[in-house]
Amino acid sequence: MLADFLTGRTDLCVFVLATTIASLAVFRFMRRWSPEPATRRITCLLVVTVAVGASWLAELAGRREAKRIGQMLVAFAPTYAREMEELGIAEVGLDTPADDPTYLRLIDAQKRWLQVNLSVNDIYTFVRDETDATHLLVDSETDYDRDGDFDDDREARTGIGEPYDEVDEELDAAFWGVTLFSPEPVTDRWGTWVSAYAPIHAPDGHVCGVLGIDYDAETMIGAVAGCFAGATLVE
Repeated sequence: MLADFLTGRTDLCVFVLATTIASLAVFRFMRRWSPEPATRRITCLLVVTVAVGASWLAELAGRREAKRIGQMLVAFAPTYAREMEELGIAEVGLDTPADDPTYLRLIDAQKRWLQVNLSVNDIYTFVRDETDATHLLVDSETDYDRDGDFDDDREARTGIGEPYDEVDEELDAAFWGVTLFSPEPVTDRWGTWVSAYAPIHAPDGHVCGVLGIDYDAETMIGAVAGCFAGATLVE
């Protein structure tokens, strides 16, 4: 539990440690200086107030950054899901051949989105079979390192129907028609991500799949930690 709390709070921990060391130095100086008791109390109160206030501002800034990232992904997901619907994703199933024209149009759309939106690391779609098992359906080549090449298995196109066994309550909710952000990092063979999900609807209105958007968890933790540092510096 402590490890989970400290994740992404390195700058805050360093600040608290530095404040503690500085406080001890102040108190040691005060013992030599021997000020009046009232001065001692005021000094102690100021030190505690600064430390607590800066820590609170840093935590607030971090939470705001995490919320901003979540809102960004939740805004993107339904937009991409609607375009998948318009391009005919309901016509693609687990038995669709890899050279199907509709499937290839969907692949091209995902690659185009990723090229123009550097805030997103990956876009993909899920379906479930008659046993309620989850499978990846349309998951294009993904240039994770943005070097212009798809140069390893991780960046290669995922075949239609690859099983996806990671447990994610938010993904389950999306299959029930809910668009939402999953803030807890999930690790799969492509990396560790935070994700947003949006339902994909067939022409008759039922949910036929889910679109997912990934954001690198380490990038998010770094962005949140940067806000911690910025808030403490401002203070």
